[in-house]
Amino acid sequence: MGDERSAVGQWERAVELMEVVAVERGDLYYLDTYVSALLLLGRIDEARPVVAELRSRGWESSSFIELCDKNGL
Repeated sequence: MGDERSAVGQWERAVELMEVVAVERGDLYYLDTYVSALLLLGRIDEARPVVAELRSRGWESSSFIELCDKNGL
């Protein structure tokens, strides 16, 4: 219930910072943070391959599943 513009800006910044780290390291937690930011920003097409990677590796975080379901993934 705060400043939506500020929140969106923070998620966009998270995407920028996490993309390189998540892709290079491939760590599930980093990938989860990265894909969560993408999904919260509505960047579904960018999120699809990351979602597929997490699912193929058995990632079942409740927040991840919830965001995927909410976005039809």
